[in-house]
Amino acid sequence: MEALNKAEQLEAAQALINAIEQDDEDRIKTELMALTNARESALFQQIGKLTRELHEALNNFKVDARLVDLTHNDMPDTRDRLNYVIQTTEEAAHKTLGYIDKTLPLANELKQTAAKLNESWQRFRNREMSA
Repeated sequence: MEALNKAEQLEAAQALINAIEQDDEDRIKTELMALTNARESALFQQIGKLTRELHEALNNFKVDARLVDLTHNDMPDTRDRLNYVIQTTEEAAHKTLGYIDKTLPLANELKQTAAKLNESWQRFRNREMSA
């Protein structure tokens, strides 16, 4: 069934209302089916149109010579650049962790010295020791 135009849709809707008012179940089903078929027909036409457009786009995608050139020339270069970024990031992370490992004992020693100094300062303030 072809898609109904606006006037036909209004007529079918009015017929549905009349069938509901008259409690005629067979006519209700018939009118609902007519409206549903019209809606489905329009939906299927749109899906068909989108499918054709997608098919054409995919065919154009395959034919585009720039894509072949891009995959052979630019993609390997991009892959090499990304590998370089990954490698340098990894090296920087290892260096940073190495520096942290080296400075951790110094930080602990500094913490202990600061604790001792704080303890002495508190004793001095409490006049438990002389200058």
